[in-house]
Amino acid sequence: MSRQSGLCSPGDSDDWTTPRVVEFLGVSRQAVNKRLHGRTILGYRDGRRTRFPAWQFDRAAAEVRPEVTELLKVLGEGFEPAEVSRWTGTVIPELNATPAQLLLSETTKSDALRLAAERRRAGTLVADAGEPVGGHQEASSRGRFFERVRTELASQEPDSQLAILLAAAELFAQHGPAKVSLRSVAAAAGVPYSLIYRYFGTKDNLLAAAMELLVTYGGQSLYEETDAYSAIANTLGADSGQWSKAVTWAILDEVPPSRLFRPGLRSGGYRTQIEKLWESPEPPRVRENFDPRVLSSLIQLVIGTWETFEPYLSILLGEDAPESASQHEEVIELLQLLAWAARPGRADAPAPAQHLTAPDV
Repeated sequence: MSRQSGLCSPGDSDDWTTPRVVEFLGVSRQAVNKRLHGRTILGYRDGRRTRFPAWQFDRAAAEVRPEVTELLKVLGEGFEPAEVSRWTGTVIPELNATPAQLLLSETTKSDALRLAAERRRAGTLVADAGEPVGGHQEASSRGRFFERVRTELASQEPDSQLAILLAAAELFAQHGPAKVSLRSVAAAAGVPYSLIYRYFGTKDNLLAAAMELLVTYGGQSLYEETDAYSAIANTLGADSGQWSKAVTWAILDEVPPSRLFRPGLRSGGYRTQIEKLWESPEPPRVRENFDPRVLSSLIQLVIGTWETFEPYLSILLGEDAPESASQHEEVIELLQLLAWAARPGRADAPAPAQHLTAPDV
């Protein structure tokens, strides 16, 4: 294959660990983690370590091959990193090559991207003999969030405490506080039941710590965005939605905001990006005509959930948050403004956006 000079062999079964990647790239651990989150490098958790398939490293250039980013973009975010890593190293019988080998050759790169697009549409990856190894996309979304948090916190917390915290956060997001027992958390974390009391004391303390984790790290993808429009586009449907799921369960379980969030916990949401936009106003590049049914659904969503969620949002704004009645009035006016701004044939409509679509591979 013509483009593999100076490369780690795509058939190399020795995955690299973080220290080796750090040394190879000449960057910090934080920089490697940032690449993981930005999906410009492929890595997965194996116990307490993060491992990286060796085939993706260009030894001559001392860099990650750019084809990795292309492949991950086409695959989408519906699969666990470990599943993707296995798939890239699994021989496709019909082609007698692995996706990694196909990707790193100019003559077969399109085949690799075509396979990735097919796997994305199917919602499964193929390990061997056509057997699917991928899970449901929602489950993978949960996994990506906790995989990312585990990577970032691994050097900051004792392993057993981190395991408890991550297990609790995931279980609370999946099932709600009322249905999660401390014994189930201990079992999911793989630690003795007594350690939960050692680190957190009570279930309420564990719940508050888990929610703090979701608030702090669940919005990281948002905080990394520098403008409001990108922040909105890149976080709708992102895995930081675990916070919303956990709060929804808490509401159904009648857990008050004061029990769910520790005093002083704050979340700025999109505020930083919005304030920056308002300082230097620039219209978004959007479609010329909107579907009134979509707008209607959005308005129904806000109206139907605002009063229920508002106390859980306001408590994270700080003591100077507007009163509930004031927020209620402002939400109504904002929805009215949205209905007006989305009207067809508006004089201030921007040039139609050039919607980018992935090539049909």
